[in-house]
Parts: sequence; structure tokens; C-alpha cells
Amino acid sequence: LLDVPYLLTFHDGNSLKSLELSFNGNNESIVILPKEDLYQGMNTFTLFNPEGKPILERLYFNRGGVTIHSDLEHLISRDADSLLVTLDLPDVSAEKWNSLSVSVLPGNTISYGSQENLPSYHLLKPYVKGLVENAAYYFRGNSPKKAFELDNLLITQGWSSYDWNAIFTKPPKYLFDFEKGLSFKVTLNTKEESQFYIFPTQYYPLQLLELDAEKFEFSSDLFFPLENETLRISEMGKDGKLSPPKIFVQFKPSAVPELKSNTVAVFPNKPAGQDSDLNSSMISFQNLEKMQQLDEVLLIQDRTNTRLERLRNSSQGKVDLFTESDPRRSQFLGNYLNSRGYVVNESAGIFSIVARNPNSPNNARPNIYLDGVLLVDFSILYRYQMDIVDYIEINPSGVGGGLMGGGGIIKIITNPFLRQERELGEFYKNYDIPLSFSAKKRFYNPAYSSYSNAFFFKYGTIDWQSDISLTKEGEITFKIKDYGVSDIKLYLEGVVNESEYVSDIIELRLD
Repeated sequence: LLDVPYLLTFHDGNSLKSLELSFNGNNESIVILPKEDLYQGMNTFTLFNPEGKPILERLYFNRGGVTIHSDLEHLISRDADSLLVTLDLPDVSAEKWNSLSVSVLPGNTISYGSQENLPSYHLLKPYVKGLVENAAYYFRGNSPKKAFELDNLLITQGWSSYDWNAIFTKPPKYLFDFEKGLSFKVTLNTKEESQFYIFPTQYYPLQLLELDAEKFEFSSDLFFPLENETLRISEMGKDGKLSPPKIFVQFKPSAVPELKSNTVAVFPNKPAGQDSDLNSSMISFQNLEKMQQLDEVLLIQDRTNTRLERLRNSSQGKVDLFTESDPRRSQFLGNYLNSRGYVVNESAGIFSIVARNPNSPNNARPNIYLDGVLLVDFSILYRYQMDIVDYIEINPSGVGGGLMGGGGIIKIITNPFLRQERELGEFYKNYDIPLSFSAKKRFYNPAYSSYSNAFFFKYGTIDWQSDISLTKEGEITFKIKDYGVSDIKLYLEGVVNESEYVSDIIELRLD
């Protein structure tokens, strides 16, 4: 069989490449593959004999294209009762998708005992059998020594998640569609030309759909609803007016499937004739004759307050939710902000605003976000009417806003349909969503009776911040409260430039 070509394949779990391999009667064959031809990260090599059976397998990690940012330059300064930390991330674009978090712990902590970091958890753990001691070591720094040690690890502990024998003898069945969030399907009751508005949710944009008479259904996916959100749909008639639609909506998935597993009995099987061995207390029904029928109690939940509490729990500042009957809807935005710790001047089409008590004397101007977009020019806010404002979040501390947040952070969320809803009445229909995602919870720093004892230094937490923002200059800035701790460790993990890793442990020493 050594004179017949074999097949060598390598894949990354998504794509696969192959080439013929000839032994020419020898027991070995040398093949040189440029690293540029390999996949980024883990590559699984499999050798198939002429009958198509896998006989050898090997894992190889290609570091080419894998970028891990570490050893970041840092600067720390004091700002009132807080510490301002600045980290330099060169060659990182703030316009691309970035997600960073930092854990702030005492320098002598023993509570951060994880042997993994984000790169090892994503790039190594799924491919290695058993526990890897100090897996993060292989991805802290890039040296020939670590590459050699990682390769030896893959030789001894590497394993494939593919069972080729099972694939050949019993091909897998297609049972479920791959899911990205939820999807919904809308079926029309009438076959005629129609236009539909699908109202936006926090992670789903507004959609305008036009259907001809031959189409009586449409579907959408990538739907990530949060708790208490509903799907709102409106139909536009030929006269241009909106009205509740006559449709049928189906969601997929609509329920969490039941977990099928081998159950273990809590009690062992009981031999026959030994009922007296297990004494169980019998329920007495004698007192049921003494029951009384109570008056009906009606429980009413205020959904507005529930939503306000949810918004406040996920916010770093103060949140004002404007209900339909809120009299503040009739005023201008400038008047509202004047009552919330800011000085607003509006004249000749110019909107200027400063904080009465800024965090930085050099910059009293706040960062203002309108529907998630950071405003550079505030002229759009001139004589801005509040009748379409859903809620406003004000963070006077400016935490997470970088050096430009000396005047705090103001986030304005609008809903243009609020104005039309008041003018036209109800013109849409709500559809309850069977499954939803939990909203991001706010982290509260634990309070300690002492920040200088041995317990705090070993097990205490100074701060934890997620979704740290990145400035246009490629810098990370955030504030932490100064508890008088001289030695601090920052554990920074995240993804930048959409696919590059950040993993670093930074030691801060304060005088």
C-alpha cells in the first residue's frame, strides 16, 4: 500500500484543504507546507489511507495572524478621590468592534486563581484532552521556547473532536438549524400588496417591508430580544395610515428543549417487603374542614416602574423614563438639562452646555450620545423637543467616557413613534416573545469594613468594569475609587480590532 497515494487533509473546524501524499515504497514522506497556507490558530492534520480510513492525526498551532496585545504602557494619576488609569493600545481602531473588561484587585490577591486567559480558553482548551496546567503561559509572550512547548503539549494531549469512525459508519443526521438569536415568521391572512413596519428593539433595527400580492409570508432572524420586550408590527394601508395588522406570528425557537440525560435515583431500589424501613410523614387532611374562603386579592404590577428599575440596574448613572402622561414631554431638552446639573445656552441655532460641577476644571463639556451615536456637533439639540424622548441617562461622574468625559455622560434614547402614537392612538399590535435574553446587570463593588487587613488583601475586590471604551487615539481610560491600597493588579481581557486578543496583568504601585 505504500506505492498508492494517500490523502493528507488539514482543517480549522470551518474550512478544509487536502493534498495527495506519496510514500514511494518508503515508510516516511516529507512534505513542506508554508505557514501562509495554514489556517490561523489550530490546524488538525489527518492522514487517510487509500481506502479512505483515517490512520494518523496531528494538531499544530499556527501563530501567524494571531495577535495578542500585552505588556501595555500605562499611566496612573489621582483625580479627587479616584485613580485615573490610562492604558496605551497602539494600532487599535476605535471604529472596529472592541470588547474589554478589567478586574481590579489588591496586589497580593489569591482569589484570582484561574489558569486560563481569554486566548488560551478560545485557542487551546477545545482541542486539548484533560487539564492543562497554567494554560495561559503559552499565550503570554511569543518566543520559540513557548512555541516548542506548546507543540509538545499538542503531541501528548491533543485530540480531535471528530470521531471519523463514527462519521463513516453512522453519518450524522441534520436535526436542528443553526441558530443566531431568535427568528420569527409572519403569515398574512390576506393576499394583497402590503407594507409593514417592524418596530425596533434595543438590538434590532426598524424594518420596512413591502410585499406583493404573491407573497403571503416573510421571516427575519438575528433577533435578540431582551426581557419584557415585545415584537411590535404595524401595517400601512394604501392611504398611508398605520393600523394593527391581521397576521399570524411564529417564533423559533419557542421553548427551551428538555434536557435528555440519564437520571440517577436519589434513593436506592427498595427490596420487597421492607416498606417499614423508610418512614415517611403522612399528610393530614383533618384540618381541611376548618378552611375559610378569603376575599379575592388582585395583584397589579406597574410595568413602567419595572422597566425603570431594569434601566437603572444596567446604568452607571441616573435614568429618567418619560411616560405618556409625563408633563416634561412638552418642554425642550435644554430646559430639562438645566434642571439636571447643567448650564445650557441656546441662541442663534447654537446649543452649548457645561456641567455646573465638572469632574475636571479643564473640561466641563459632557459627552452626549443620541441613540447610541456620540455627538461632535450639538446643533441638532437646539430647541430639541422632548415629545419623542423615551428615556435619558445622566452619568455625572463620567466613568467610561475617557478624558473627554469631564462634564459627565448624557445618553438620550428616542422613539419617533411616540409622537405619532399620541396623535393617532394605537396603530400597532404587540406580540409576546416566548424566549428572551437577560439584560446586562450592573456590578456593585462590595463594601468592606477594612481595606487594610489581611482578608481584604487576599480576597477583596477593588473594582470590575466591563465594556471599557477606547478613544480614537487608541487609549483606554477608566476611573477606580482610591481606597488607599498601594499595590494593585489589573487583569485586562478582551477583543479588539474584531479578532485580536488583549490579555495582560498590570501591576500598579502607588506612593
